[in-house]
Amino acid sequence: MHWLYSFWGSIEFSPNENKINLWVTGSTCKPRTLAPTTPTEAYTVTEKVCDSRGNILYDYLKIGDKDWILENAKPNNVTTFNWVNAQTACPDSSADGTGTRGWRLATENDWNNLLTAVGKGSAGTLLRATSGWTTNSTHATYSKFAAIPAIATGISPAPTGNYAYWWTSGEGGYKVDGQGQMTSDPLDPLNYNLGHYEYMLEQSAAVNVGTSAKLTTMLSVRCVRDPLVCTPAIEQNATCTFNNGTPLISFAAQGTQDDCKDLAIYTPETDTDGGDQTCVFNSTTTLSASDGIAANDGGTSCKNKAVWTAYQPEVTCP
Repeated sequence: MHWLYSFWGSIEFSPNENKINLWVTGSTCKPRTLAPTTPTEAYTVTEKVCDSRGNILYDYLKIGDKDWILENAKPNNVTTFNWVNAQTACPDSSADGTGTRGWRLATENDWNNLLTAVGKGSAGTLLRATSGWTTNSTHATYSKFAAIPAIATGISPAPTGNYAYWWTSGEGGYKVDGQGQMTSDPLDPLNYNLGHYEYMLEQSAAVNVGTSAKLTTMLSVRCVRDPLVCTPAIEQNATCTFNNGTPLISFAAQGTQDDCKDLAIYTPETDTDGGDQTCVFNSTTTLSASDGIAANDGGTSCKNKAVWTAYQPEVTCP
């Protein structure tokens, strides 16, 4: 199993919960819990993520096709960023905005997929927190996104009332139509002094897009990633042993007990002396009456000589 941090602390194994917890001394952060279910199933990570910059522990949830951190980024308790600094506001972000665990500033496409999953006409209400707005979200799942009114500086004209603004990774600006409304068409030529954002206002049920000066506008950040799926190495730890002998090396790790027993082929006796029946394992090892293969039992004693040991998965995540 691969851990995410070097640490001073302790490891706790919880056999009843089928998981391992690592506790970091002097820190509020804990790594993810990997809880396997069945050997043939992919293991989806659904735990918390820690940002070492201030030991911030974030919850996250898959909404639509992405994992979304369920609060605004706040490394070292900084809560607003210009567009440049927003690129590295997410946990484990590298200089190009992509971290070792895939957390990054959300793109416009990420937001569009989120709004499609929630419902574009009502996402501006459903994704709100359950408090902080005049009209709060009451949705059991989407309210976990917990959008809250937050400071936004540098927007022109300045918003009023309750609002929330988040940078996206987009840049270059959008065209404005004849009524002064921003469109989704990019400027021509692009203006790379402008960064793109998504925003919601108290009086609107939608989430909209906008642009503002990269260096002088300070907005919030939401972090996103492609969901991690951790899968077991299929060659480990499942065995099929014949007659207490050497386990069958080539037996599929994710095979079943029936797969193992099916490799034991019973041939019934050809007369009535009780000694002619045989049991052939994997087409190589033959047992007979002297080995405990009983006559006239339909092959039960043969099949029971094949002993399956369940697969014990070792899960590895990026």
